[in-house]
Amino acid sequence: VKTIAYGLETVDKDVMEAINKKIDLDHFRKIVKITQELGIEVEVFTIYGLPKQTFESTHKTLEFVKSLIVKNSQPQQLALYFGTDISNDPEKFGIRVIKKKFPLFLSPDKEFETDSMNEQGILRMKRRYDLEYVIDTILLNKIKKDTLHAAFVNNFLKGKQNWDLKYQV
Repeated sequence: VKTIAYGLETVDKDVMEAINKKIDLDHFRKIVKITQELGIEVEVFTIYGLPKQTFESTHKTLEFVKSLIVKNSQPQQLALYFGTDISNDPEKFGIRVIKKKFPLFLSPDKEFETDSMNEQGILRMKRRYDLEYVIDTILLNKIKKDTLHAAFVNNFLKGKQNWDLKYQV
């Protein structure tokens, strides 16, 4: 086994309760450390745009993951997959779908807002996570700084360009 991925999702207790996620953070930290001591790389999955999640709580999650010193951690926006509890009754979770995609079973909805974060807030969080990912990628020498084009990074920071490592490696 070369890599084990763990689904953390969030460190915010209110958010965990809203999505019925039961994780003890101290235990999670110990498990990650044991895995690393065994020589196995760790990947930690997190999600932003969850019910009751705020920009501040996503920042706390990001800081927690960074404290674990894992090589791979790229968060994903919550996707309202067809047939899930949140997709079946988004209002119950404080989610308002902005634009539904059809047919529903083919593609998850990502255009929504929550009681705690509007669509712009979710986009802002995505940009923050993307920027942290870029910085961490450079620091971990996954790509060389001199391969980054200044115009590309500038456009990324202005929100005009999505970050995609395959075009920068």
